[in-house]
Amino acid sequence: MANFEKKLEILLLRKNESDNQVDIFEEISNNINKKFNVLREDIIAPQETDYYFECEDNEEKILITINKRTYKDKILLFAALLMHHEMEDKPFYELKILLKNTLRPLSEKVYWIYDEQNEKQSQELYQLTNKAENSFRVLIVHFMTFKYGLDWWEHISKKIKKEDRIEGYQRVLTDLKDISLDMYSLDIKDLTRLVESEYTFDVNFTIDIKNHYELTTDKEIVRKTLRKTLKELIDKPFEYDLKSEKGFWKNELSAFFNDPENFKSKWDRLSNDRNHIAHNKIIDLNMYTIMKRNSEYVISELEEAIINVSRSEVTQEEADFRETMHQVMVEETKIRDVEGTGVGILTSKQIEDVFLEYLQENILLPADDMLYFCEALQSYTIEETPDITNPQKIIEVIGYHEESLTLSILNCHIDEDEGGESELTLQFEIDSKSEEFTLTYKNTTVILNEDNVYMIETEGELNSYDLEKDVDKEQGNDNMIIFRLEQLINEQPSNRALENMEND
Repeated sequence: MANFEKKLEILLLRKNESDNQVDIFEEISNNINKKFNVLREDIIAPQETDYYFECEDNEEKILITINKRTYKDKILLFAALLMHHEMEDKPFYELKILLKNTLRPLSEKVYWIYDEQNEKQSQELYQLTNKAENSFRVLIVHFMTFKYGLDWWEHISKKIKKEDRIEGYQRVLTDLKDISLDMYSLDIKDLTRLVESEYTFDVNFTIDIKNHYELTTDKEIVRKTLRKTLKELIDKPFEYDLKSEKGFWKNELSAFFNDPENFKSKWDRLSNDRNHIAHNKIIDLNMYTIMKRNSEYVISELEEAIINVSRSEVTQEEADFRETMHQVMVEETKIRDVEGTGVGILTSKQIEDVFLEYLQENILLPADDMLYFCEALQSYTIEETPDITNPQKIIEVIGYHEESLTLSILNCHIDEDEGGESELTLQFEIDSKSEEFTLTYKNTTVILNEDNVYMIETEGELNSYDLEKDVDKEQGNDNMIIFRLEQLINEQPSNRALENMEND
């Protein structure tokens, strides 16, 4: 029997009607040989109370052992099924039922002692049931929090809460005692009662009392006067609002399920079946199959219902995202509608290009020409394609007398929104004196016409007034930077003067 592992053990009870041990084993042998392919059988010496059968089932060797114990008028037979290897669930199930049916006629009572397959199935079902139960808790917490706020548990009936159950449990916990454990005072049937609970109806009525009474401060007189007045008014017409009873499950929670009736039926069945699992009852293949199918269905429906509850109320993050996406779509529509009809709504990159184009055409290229032909300068550098979003020097000049001139990008702010104003600030320094000039670009604005099509209201425009307001364009000065450069160059020795200095 080496390397055989016990997979099943059952206990058979029968009356001791004979002291002949061989008769019992002969009965057992006859029955087993009729149903099993027995390769070898024997009684284990010396007590001769143990009998074994080595059998073959679908080329798989199995061992059946029988242990006989006699106590006066009763005989106990312990039958075990042992195997070398694991067998598929269904073939093993059929094998153990065959063994039970084979030995059942030999006894008056049969008890299931050990069943490895049943233990595994019970563990699997318990995990599924546990997951279903906790999923239902999650669903209730989600819904009640969304619907009634964070303190919804405070409004649940004490009869349903059963908080006394959880007090000891909370005291024992160490690392998790600071989490919300309210729902764990409810078992699976309590959860069912919670969702099946109904609202109590109330009547709100208003009585129009036209007479005014001056009541004394004596409480007893006041009480009697009011009681008399109410009795007189009870037959008079009054307005009332009646809120009918309505089930929490039927009117609220069921809306989140695909098939509420089917789910509720399966859930109720699962609530009952949980006891079979929790109390380690023997479960046959039919029960296992149905209970597993029901559990998986319930879990699947609960997971989907939780998602549906979450979707029933839009989160702030989702609302913000939707608003952002809406604005993106609106902006894209505006750009598409006005495309080709003028200067549309420019993007950040396009606005940067507008600023760069102005710098190149009106400052950098003219400055390069002017400085190139002035040989008196000690040095000069020009950044022809600067990154306008990056503060940097774009012109740097050292004159003949070591006077310095620099033009820098001080800062840049880009606003690509419709009608947004972007700014590029330049800093011009000559020796220790500095000036700042700002270029602005106001983006295009659009308007929705009667045909629900966006059209240009004001076209985007670059404003260089700050650079140009103090120069005389009639004298050929386009902006203050070029004017200052020209002044610096005029102060330098001429090329002829330089030649004369060299000759001297």
